[in-house]
Amino acid sequence: MDPSAVFEKSSKGVAQLQERSVRLPPLARSALIMIDGIQPAGVIAQRLGQTDKIAELFAPLVENELIQRAGGFAAAEDKTVAVQSVVAGPAPSRPADSPVIAWGSLTATSFADTRRFMSKFVESKIGMMSEPFCIRIEGAKNGEALGVELERLAKAFPDGRHKVWVEELRTQLLARING
Repeated sequence: MDPSAVFEKSSKGVAQLQERSVRLPPLARSALIMIDGIQPAGVIAQRLGQTDKIAELFAPLVENELIQRAGGFAAAEDKTVAVQSVVAGPAPSRPADSPVIAWGSLTATSFADTRRFMSKFVESKIGMMSEPFCIRIEGAKNGEALGVELERLAKAFPDGRHKVWVEELRTQLLARING
């Protein structure tokens, strides 16, 4: 599983915390409590002492549809596919032969402008669901950190129409930064 994956509770997950309708292992319940749509899975697993067992920790939550990728748009319809994606991790976000963005070439001014552009772009595409992503983008301290956030977006939105706008963002950033 990708330790940088960010999850949020589904409506079933929120109900589970109050009703306990699904019997969960104690550590999985603790993970469910800690999931907030901001902290990556690796951080939650580390806090629970399960760094080497991330997939096992999150599998019952995915199987029972108690969590979904932050933003909710990447949740698979088929539970089998969702469990496989948690265990195997997301597919690579960009083809190996695609151009690399020169994040290190950003000056202080161009970095601030690029950070603002990314945040507004994401907000324009997913509205209120963009808050956790925008917080991380706006908290980035350098170009490389913005690159990490772009990869997080690509992992959070691996298919469908959302993949299209992530690729559009990548293309626009490539033009802005690499010229």
